[in-house]
Amino acid sequence: MEMGRMNPVIHKQTLRVARVVALAPYIHELDKRGIDARQVSMDSGLPGDILQYPNALLSVEKAFAFVDRACQAANDRHFGLTVGQAAPLAVLGDYGRIMHCMPTVGDYLIEGVRLYNLLTNGQSLGIVTGADTWRIQVGWSVGPETGQYQSHLEILAVIINRCRQAAGRNWCPPAISLPLGQFVAIPESDLFAGTRLEQCGLGSWIDIPVDILKLGLPCDDNDPRKLSPGNSTRQLSGDLVDCVRTQIVELIARPDLAVDLVAECLNLSRRTLQRSLEQRDVCFSGLLLAVRREMAMECLRTTDKPIIEIALDLGYTDASNFTRAFRKANGLSPQCFRTALGRA
Repeated sequence: MEMGRMNPVIHKQTLRVARVVALAPYIHELDKRGIDARQVSMDSGLPGDILQYPNALLSVEKAFAFVDRACQAANDRHFGLTVGQAAPLAVLGDYGRIMHCMPTVGDYLIEGVRLYNLLTNGQSLGIVTGADTWRIQVGWSVGPETGQYQSHLEILAVIINRCRQAAGRNWCPPAISLPLGQFVAIPESDLFAGTRLEQCGLGSWIDIPVDILKLGLPCDDNDPRKLSPGNSTRQLSGDLVDCVRTQIVELIARPDLAVDLVAECLNLSRRTLQRSLEQRDVCFSGLLLAVRREMAMECLRTTDKPIIEIALDLGYTDASNFTRAFRKANGLSPQCFRTALGRA
């Protein structure tokens, strides 16, 4: 029997993605050095302006490619360490504000792991609790080796810096593991003074003695329960349709939002993305229209924004195009829809 050429298929839970905000510390450090983060983004194979959308999705491979390129642009072979030491939590937006509200080291570590795993499904962070130490483990993923190494350095530096705010500026972890790869020794830094280095495969870990877990941290007066990164608190799914839908929602205001842009961010070819959607009985244009319709109805239902403002927010070039599309989908104009709800 003659076999035809197989179409590429993306099965459920296979897309590894991260939110753009995970790159915010690197963008912050590049800006401090006068390096154009937009150019670094384009050199990484990403749209230059994607960095303006903190909750948009990137493939993990392209996120690590950005970190790799940032390291080259900064001419710093341990750039992740610099970023982890220097970048304030505030650059992470609501994620950072929540972290800054944690009262103890233990609370900080638990919440940090939870929030990190909301930012990416492609590089896991976990805690192994023991009688004497907690071990924070960082998984190894796909993508450029240097980019991942820098990411691991950043995570370790962030944890050590926060622990020092409770245990004293000279505190160092008793032991760490790093995926050194091309690097032959632990980076020279006072963060690791007296720290024992162990090499255990590709992952990284850092040991935190239990006696500092209850130490208090400086925190804001805000109640962390009142802070939320909004819709981005939903666990990232590796399902293709979920990823495409999320990307449409985050980039909805762009008039140029099209399948090519989404495919580029997710590190897929246009054809692969289209075929994989078709195999789920979904087409990109139909999904885009459905999302715009849902968001338009929600906005008309819950806000008093002018029609033109809603149109621009949803990526339409003017109010007439929006009105025409809304009437076609719903059988009445946006203004009539709002009037029927008693919001005119």
